[in-house]
Amino acid sequence: ANIEVDFNLDNDDKIYHPINSCKIVSNGVILGEMGLIHPNIVQNIDKRKIFAGLELDIDLLIAQPQRTFKLTPTSKYQSVSIDYNFVADEKMPYATIEKALSEFKASYILEHSLKDIYTNAETLPNKISYTINYVITPKDRTLEASETEKFSIRLIDSMKKIGLTLRQ
Repeated sequence: ANIEVDFNLDNDDKIYHPINSCKIVSNGVILGEMGLIHPNIVQNIDKRKIFAGLELDIDLLIAQPQRTFKLTPTSKYQSVSIDYNFVADEKMPYATIEKALSEFKASYILEHSLKDIYTNAETLPNKISYTINYVITPKDRTLEASETEKFSIRLIDSMKKIGLTLRQ
């Protein structure tokens, strides 16, 4: 199904791990839950293994409104690939970052992906560094260096609004 979902980390189900689990929510409706099985249950099965679970109400899933999407034509012009290292508070869910990246608009064909995650208690205390790769493809001409620079400035400013900084 092509629906918008959020992952609510406030999962109080005793079957799942209290931290490594979440509820799957769409339009305020809980569609299911997923995560690691609670350690108290796992120790009764096999202490040497880790178990995960997923519960999904298919009837509720099908009843959710479908998202519409538009296809973007490919371009005959060369793409530019740029990596950005954004630093976020360790408590910020990646879903918040992903949403901001997805909502960022430009007059180019944009693709982004999470390339790497870096944590280090000494150099980045209470922080996580995410390497995000952007592929920028112009629709009607080859990009100039000044255009990619303007794009970068706009993207960095946009990410600052949600609390991300560029790693130095």
